[in-house]
Amino acid sequence: MMALMLAAGPLAALGETDDAFEPMQPKPRVRLIAPTASDGADAGRLLRVEAEGTNVSRLELSLSWPEGTIVLRAEGGRMEQTALLPATHERVTATLTGYGMEGQTAWVSVQLRTPRETLIDDMLGRAQAIAQDANARFMPADDADDPGTCKNFLRGLLEAFADGYALADAPDARLAMPLNADAEDCSPWRYGVQWAQAADSPYVEAGRFRSDSERTREENAQQAAELLRMAQRGDVLQLACNYVDGNGPHTILLAQDCDGETLVFADSNRKGTRVGGARYGWAQYGARWTVEFLADALAASGCGATLYRLREDITRR
Repeated sequence: MMALMLAAGPLAALGETDDAFEPMQPKPRVRLIAPTASDGADAGRLLRVEAEGTNVSRLELSLSWPEGTIVLRAEGGRMEQTALLPATHERVTATLTGYGMEGQTAWVSVQLRTPRETLIDDMLGRAQAIAQDANARFMPADDADDPGTCKNFLRGLLEAFADGYALADAPDARLAMPLNADAEDCSPWRYGVQWAQAADSPYVEAGRFRSDSERTREENAQQAAELLRMAQRGDVLQLACNYVDGNGPHTILLAQDCDGETLVFADSNRKGTRVGGARYGWAQYGARWTVEFLADALAASGCGATLYRLREDITRR
């Protein structure tokens, strides 16, 4: 009996003075399912939002850009909504906050892709799909208007998504890739070194190289290489030279940033065949040229290239 009383005494005292066994409030947790860092607004500027949380009473999602903020709210631990984003070219940041008990919060944030970046994704995704489709990658390339010529292939990639994008300062203009400049405007260099001037073009000139007879072949190649190393994913390189597979104008779409040594690109009609006397071009994705090879080709007399880049002020329609 005495042993039992001795054991009970300390337990009673512990219960009166120690709060170690008081229940702790569970911490809130949140998960942003959509959008992710690889997402941007869809056509119509719509953005799907899906999120969930545990140990939360409500969820709040803010979509912020330099000119404003949109806030979505949902009671409980589940959110499924669609946001209408403004016609902005700026990057949008999505921040999800979950509100728990006694003022506790949890949050997660992600930066979305800009409309310019999603347009590049769209164009390259379509180029890759065509190049991998045995029924689509061989296209007529005999006449100037045929879809398989190098320039028309790239113009078609932009055309496929033009309805979903616009320019901030010309919202009613339809995005289109300019045509090549006339031979007279390219002179004294070869036809195909540059594009024609076009109002409301979605591209800007990022750089150019023109072979100079007052420089040595090696000096020309060095300057050409400087241009090529500037190339970024989504850029279009318009060139005119003897590139082994052809001798004349050619147009390529960069699939990756140049790493200093190699250009990785999508194109059409650099390789092809004749069927019934008509030329068919082969669309390719992931093709490669070394900077050294192309720079040397561009260094020849009369040759040159111009690098074009999508404008930063591209918006979603």
